[in-house]
Amino acid sequence: ASPLRVLATITLPLAWPALIAGFILMFLEAMILYGVPAVIGVPARIYVITTQLWTLFEYPPRIGLAAALSLPLLLITAVLLWLQRRLLARRSYVTFQGKGGRRRPVDLGPWKGPALAFAWLVILVTFILPNVALLGASLLRQSFRGFSLENLTLHNYWYVLFSYEAGTLSIRNSVIASAVAATVAAVIALVIAYLTERKIVRFGAFLAFLAMLPLVIPAMVFAVGLFVAYSTGPLLLYGTLGILILAYLTKHLPFPFMSSNAALSSVHVELESAANILGASRLRVLRDITGPLIKNGLLAGWILVFTPSVKELSASILLYTSKTTVIPTAIMDAYLLPSWESVAALSVLLLVINAAVILIGYRLLGGNVLGPSSSS
Repeated sequence: ASPLRVLATITLPLAWPALIAGFILMFLEAMILYGVPAVIGVPARIYVITTQLWTLFEYPPRIGLAAALSLPLLLITAVLLWLQRRLLARRSYVTFQGKGGRRRPVDLGPWKGPALAFAWLVILVTFILPNVALLGASLLRQSFRGFSLENLTLHNYWYVLFSYEAGTLSIRNSVIASAVAATVAAVIALVIAYLTERKIVRFGAFLAFLAMLPLVIPAMVFAVGLFVAYSTGPLLLYGTLGILILAYLTKHLPFPFMSSNAALSSVHVELESAANILGASRLRVLRDITGPLIKNGLLAGWILVFTPSVKELSASILLYTSKTTVIPTAIMDAYLLPSWESVAALSVLLLVINAAVILIGYRLLGGNVLGPSSSS
């Protein structure tokens, strides 16, 4: 069979579950975006559910309408997940006596050049050009004057760090909230993964389900629920970093759970059993044996919570106040001033923070941030 026929009759059918999952994740992520529709769509009077939700939180807030408008997002999510189960339940997607994970080069023949060009075109258009333009705009005195030596300056960074009221405050709040959320989420994920993987409790499967549930709840819908629950009543969290930390750690809990669960599954239970026989408690076994072996999984889980939290806008835009502003909301405030140079400078600082965390994690994990393996 030719490579094209193998692709059409074997590889693509086997990859169908992953393709459906990827489509659903992309669809949901695009549907719950707030920043792009707000910056590009609202000036052109093109509104989506997320921008309409934000308008309902303007004074006076109409929480009932916001909650009602959130329901279609949940309904669409439920329908997509149901459709996924229906499509995948019709046939089996397994290989027989095949070795997974092996990669081999495929000779594309005359299509090699066009394929390479297309791949680089996607990277150039979606990543390189926007970030180069962003960096350039952050170094201009006045963006409308274009690039020239007389128009270059570092004043924009000085302004957002020392003069812009929300600049330094937002950076500090983002780093603190994201770091605390990542740390707490990593601990909770480790406990749940340990209880479920080692089958210590009878309701372990239910705990795993709860840990993965936030993955299918849109961030803005979740933020509406948090606002309703904690803006009044005995536990008042609105107006504090606590509600942002709660939103971040809950929304992104599935990532450290999956990372911890994968790391625990690679540690054989006999290692823990041997320590138990010698008199070590479960807590000591977890601290002295299991913990060191899965530290890469814990660190990867921490990074996978910190990096999306520090740039989270969909939930933050509904939960922040002037005292609890974070970098994404400060960027939106600078955009509304309008101050494009400040927007660009804050955006570059956000990229630098995330890039620094990812690069540090990349070095500590040996270049295996998304799929850490336990050390022996």
